[in-house]
Amino acid sequence: MGTELQERKICLPQGSQLIFPSYCGRERPTSPALPPRFMSYKVRGWLDLIHTSLVVSLWETQVFQLQAVWNDGADFRTIATPPGADGLALSVQLRRDNATEGTVTLHTAAAMSLTEQVQFAHLIQGKLREKAEAVHRCRHWLCPSCSTPKGNETVLINRLAREGTKAVVSCDNCDCRFPLYDDLERRLADPVLRREAAALDTTAPQLTARRTGKLLLMEVGARLTSANQKWQEINPDEDDGLDVQLEFTDDYGNGTGRYLYLQLKAGSSHLSTRKNGREVFRVKKSRWIQTWTQQPYPVMLVIGREASTGRLQEWEDGEGDPRERSDNSTAVSLTSHGAAVYHSNWRTFPDVRWMEISSVLRRELADGRSPEQIKQIDFVGENLDLANILQWRRKILDGETPVG
Repeated sequence: MGTELQERKICLPQGSQLIFPSYCGRERPTSPALPPRFMSYKVRGWLDLIHTSLVVSLWETQVFQLQAVWNDGADFRTIATPPGADGLALSVQLRRDNATEGTVTLHTAAAMSLTEQVQFAHLIQGKLREKAEAVHRCRHWLCPSCSTPKGNETVLINRLAREGTKAVVSCDNCDCRFPLYDDLERRLADPVLRREAAALDTTAPQLTARRTGKLLLMEVGARLTSANQKWQEINPDEDDGLDVQLEFTDDYGNGTGRYLYLQLKAGSSHLSTRKNGREVFRVKKSRWIQTWTQQPYPVMLVIGREASTGRLQEWEDGEGDPRERSDNSTAVSLTSHGAAVYHSNWRTFPDVRWMEISSVLRRELADGRSPEQIKQIDFVGENLDLANILQWRRKILDGETPVG
């Protein structure tokens, strides 16, 4: 189980123990002080998973050395930091606005090189794009003359997106004029540095179908738990077409005895696309249809699509971003030494959708078709997210959805 948790980027090893960043209750002391703010990202999604994935992913690069883990924060050094040097090289801090929205702020020491800052930013950006439902970047500018922070970050990043390389502002303290599209922004746009940062991401061994399915189970379970609902895995040794029993809770977190049943399928290979663009799920075993249509509560087909870190991620700063935007999906990147690095094997499930299928199949049977004749289902899935889980909770508890 420990290996699977590490592959899922839920924890990291520390000697003979496992460290779970999202469950660390230690508050960060005021000394040493955090380095200056460098960049921040407004995110929406499962905040515990987002934060943990960032910390574990940075640790796995072996470029950023973990110094300490705090409540919603972690401090790092780079391998280039001289031994015994004072001050922290960089830090990741999460501020929670509510259950699903927050801000991830990056802090970097002034002595950290621009190249290291760019690598840091690209790694964080890539992980946020994998784990968060929405990401919006904010940059924190300092006056190059007097180091005074400049203005409203949201206004500035929008101005950069709108005006590009022509965006120039004045310092609020000394009136020095400086460009928003500075050396750091140019390096962020450099495709070579972008590929080198992607190459820092570690690879994972090829996963068997069983282990991939287990990772999807953990992903779905985390989403259900974050919605404060109860769930349990159905005996995985019984191949009867049901994987999870979800029990909805009342307003006090108590079980209500009202359920959904989930069938989990990991990977896009379970879907095919027709010429009209509609997705189709192929039913491999007719006895599953009998199982799905005989349950006392609705059955949901859950399909998780895997993503690869080999895909070079883009920034989400909107139209007009002055930096080069690319849809480069190659899994091979070149380091500055010309070495090819293949890094497409690491898997996650940023796209998890579900669809109620029991009523669809009952209609097919009512029309006179036998289970053996039903070979496929049009898959019209919705995101398995907090809002949709709670919507189904309301339907079941209010009796809006008929049961079997």
